[in-house]
Amino acid sequence: MQHYSQLGMRKTSTKQSLRQVQDQINTWFADTKITRTVFAFLFIWYVIIWYVPLGFDESTTTYWFIATANPSPGWILAMLSHVSITHFLANAGQLLLFGSIVERRLNTQQYLTFLFTVGLITTLFQVIEYNIKGITGGMVGASGATFSIVTFAVIALLEPLNGSPPTVTSPTDHRPGLILAALIILIGQLLNDFTPYLSFSQRASGIAHLSGMILGATVALLYTSR
Repeated sequence: MQHYSQLGMRKTSTKQSLRQVQDQINTWFADTKITRTVFAFLFIWYVIIWYVPLGFDESTTTYWFIATANPSPGWILAMLSHVSITHFLANAGQLLLFGSIVERRLNTQQYLTFLFTVGLITTLFQVIEYNIKGITGGMVGASGATFSIVTFAVIALLEPLNGSPPTVTSPTDHRPGLILAALIILIGQLLNDFTPYLSFSQRASGIAHLSGMILGATVALLYTSR
C-alpha cells in the first residue's frame, strides 16, 4: 500500500509540475499575438524556401532571397530567409523568448515597424561592408532584428518592477535569469563575430548583428526614458 501511495503522490506531483510549466508558458505568451504571428510567418517561409520546389536556379534564388553587394529584392527578403534549421531555430528562439518583453512595451504598429526597420537597416549595413571590402558573398536571416529584440529586452528588464530592481528578487521574478541569458547570447555572438580564434560560425554577419544590438538598445532607451 505504501508503494502505491508513493507512486500516486509522484504522479500527482509530476502533473502539478507540468501544469505549472504550462501555466507559465501560457502567461509568458499571453498578449503576444505579433511575436507569435511573426514566428509562424518565418516558419512557413522557411518551409516554403527549403521544401517546396519553386523551380528557381541558383542565380535566381540569390537575386530574390540573398542580400549581396548588388541591389536586388534580396536586400528586403533576405531578413526572412535562413540557411539551415539551426539558423532558423536560433533566431526563432530569441524572438519567442524576448519578443514578448518588447511587444508588451510597444503597440502593434510600433512593434512591427521596429522589427521591419531594424531588419532592413541591419541588412543594408552588412551590404555596405560587402561593397567597401569587395566581399562577393551574401547574407540571409532575421538575426539583425532578433538581436535588437534581445538588447531592447535587456534595457527593459533592467527597469525597476514595482519599485524593485532586478537585483532584489523573489522566486517568481525571472528578470535576473533572463538578463543573464540575454547577456550570454549577446556577448557570445560578438566574440564569435569579431574574435576569430573564438569563432564557432565563420559565416556570421557581424556588422548586421552589432548594428541590430545598437539599434535595439537605442530604441529601448528612447521608450524607457519616457
